[in-house]
Amino acid sequence: MSQADQIELVDGIGVFRPTGSFRFQQVVALVTEAIVHARERGIGKLAVVTYGLSGFQPPSLSERHWMVREWVEASQGKLK
Repeated sequence: MSQADQIELVDGIGVFRPTGSFRFQQVVALVTEAIVHARERGIGKLAVVTYGLSGFQPPSLSERHWMVREWVEASQGKLK
């Protein structure tokens, strides 16, 4: 089972709390997977709690742009 499968529903909002040490690209992929999983389950809202993550530096402006584009594409307009 992937961490992305561990989305908890709290008052109708999916809450994803990944943990571990990852490279930045791995974190983006993990959250992308969670977004797809939530979308496929029909969850309309997803909160990602990142306190349990480590191993990467804060993203640069270009990395943030890439990350958000990945997540928007994964949501297909069906997730907030």
